[in-house]
Amino acid sequence: MTDQLFIRAKVKPGFRRSGIYFPYEGVTIETATLSEEALKAIQVEQRLVIAEGNQEPIDDTPPAFLEEITEAIGMLNPEKKPNVKDVEAILKKDISGVQRDKAWQLYQERLEAL
Repeated sequence: MTDQLFIRAKVKPGFRRSGIYFPYEGVTIETATLSEEALKAIQVEQRLVIAEGNQEPIDDTPPAFLEEITEAIGMLNPEKKPNVKDVEAILKKDISGVQRDKAWQLYQERLEAL
C-alpha cells in the first residue's frame, strides 16, 4: 500500500465516510492518518474512486463561472485568500475549495500583470 491515496466522490458535491469529507474534485489522504477500520470502510465504499499516490483535483468548472468566482474574490480582501463561504455569500451559489483555489490563482496572476 502506498503512503498516499487520492480519493474522490463519484457524485457532486461529495460526502463523508469514516469522518472524512470526500469532495467530487478529490483529496489526497495520508494512509498513516487512517485507522485500519476507516481504511476498510473507504475501500469498500462504492461511491468513491480511489487511486494510489498524489493527484491533482478534478476541476470541470465552466470558464464563465470561474470568472464569476474571480470577480467575487475581487470584492473581498485582496490580500488574503477568502473562505469558500464568503465567496458563496457574494455569488449566492455553492462553490468548491478547488474552484475557489483556481479563481484565487487567476486573481493573483491578474494582479501581478498590472
